[in-house]
Amino acid sequence: MQQNGSSPYYSRDNGFKCAAAGRGITEALREHLNVIIRDEELVTEKVIAEIQEDIKALAEDKERLEQQKLDRQADLDELVKDLTAKDTRLSELQMEIQNPLNIDLEADPYAKALQDKIDENTSKLEDNTSELETLQEERTKIETDLEAPTQAELKPLSIEGHPISQSTPLEKGFACLAAVVFIGLIIYLFIFYASVGDRTFTVGIGTTQEKTQIIIPRALSEAWEVTDAESDPRNWFVITFPFIFLTLAILAYYCHEHKMWGPLGGLLAATFAIDFIIAIKISVQIHIFTKGEDVPYELGENLTEVLSVLFLGFGVSLLLSYGFYWFMKVWKGVRPNQDADARLAKLIRAEKNDRLIELNALNTRIQSLQEKNRNLNAENQGYKDEIELAFKKPIEIEIAGLQTEHARVQDQTQNLDEQIEGLQREINNCESEIEDLVNRKHKKALDITKLEAQAHEFISGWCDYILQSKTHLPDTISNQITDVQHLAQDTLQSYIASL
Repeated sequence: MQQNGSSPYYSRDNGFKCAAAGRGITEALREHLNVIIRDEELVTEKVIAEIQEDIKALAEDKERLEQQKLDRQADLDELVKDLTAKDTRLSELQMEIQNPLNIDLEADPYAKALQDKIDENTSKLEDNTSELETLQEERTKIETDLEAPTQAELKPLSIEGHPISQSTPLEKGFACLAAVVFIGLIIYLFIFYASVGDRTFTVGIGTTQEKTQIIIPRALSEAWEVTDAESDPRNWFVITFPFIFLTLAILAYYCHEHKMWGPLGGLLAATFAIDFIIAIKISVQIHIFTKGEDVPYELGENLTEVLSVLFLGFGVSLLLSYGFYWFMKVWKGVRPNQDADARLAKLIRAEKNDRLIELNALNTRIQSLQEKNRNLNAENQGYKDEIELAFKKPIEIEIAGLQTEHARVQDQTQNLDEQIEGLQREINNCESEIEDLVNRKHKKALDITKLEAQAHEFISGWCDYILQSKTHLPDTISNQITDVQHLAQDTLQSYIASL
């Protein structure tokens, strides 16, 4: 790197030439600083020797640590082999203790005596199970018979031995008449509620004279007729409106039949409220048609119309509901001869009691056999436990010892793993330190004073060129030199800081 006793890279001429070539001070200075730090004249041999000694010591530490790691790894491999062997033996013992016993009973008289008792109990269990199945079939048959009608119910007899008549001929005739009346009431309510629905909730039909009446009978027929399918279709509201009150009447019958007094009261209150609203609206309409809108409406003066609507609607609905209840009682013949009824009920109870007694006896026998079977199974299990104990105890002792050894070896393995990991971390640290020393070898050996001196020499050559160029005024040249010196100084400090 020497030419004629001095390096051209450090001369003022080199800075002069770079300035003359029009290069930038930052770029040119960094390039020459890179050349300067490669010059062996700047390297302090003593510092390099110290770094080399440190690298050598770290390399020896690394070699020692790697050997320790190999030794620990060899120990770990031996422990892993030992651990694998113990795992294999443990698996064999666990399979052996879980598999069905294969004991030579002839060689063990006590075990043979226990097995004979097990065989005897097993034979008893089979007999009891067979008897249980038979008894359970009988119980199922009796339970089915309990659900079915009794013979007395299938063939009811009168006191004289003839079938009991459910109703008298007079009652049957009266029931037929009641059916006709009942149907008539339904038709009446249908016509009535169709009329009030038409005049109360729709525009309504009828002449002025008809609208002063409480009922307009032809409202239902007018709602059904179709004159024009588009402009005047069937009035389904008027047709279906009566079904609301027919349903309420049927529900009232159902609640009365099943003694559901709360729901019955609610249904009656709802029906009365709807009928009362309808009665008021009809009364108001009649008042307007008869006296005009100018005359104020007063309930007291129109009470007759209101009560009439309530009677013709709500009253007939109650009559229909109660009539349906009474009609069903007559039609079903619920008033037979009281003596025959009592005798029939007694026969039914006696027959059912006989079946219940037989069922209870069967249940007692079944429970007794089930208890015997549970006891026999418990005895057999006890005998089997005694036989298995003699077979399993030595194996369990060996398993316990192996498990203890297994835990100890696992602890040793874990300890070696941790040691190997620690050694590897130390090795990695050595490698990092060696790499850091190698990378920073020249950086730590540089003579910063010489580096700065040569950099200043380079800058002085650059400034010489500016002074000799004579292309600017003296003040401008002075400012330019100052700027170059500041920029070069910043570049030098930044470069040194990056080393």
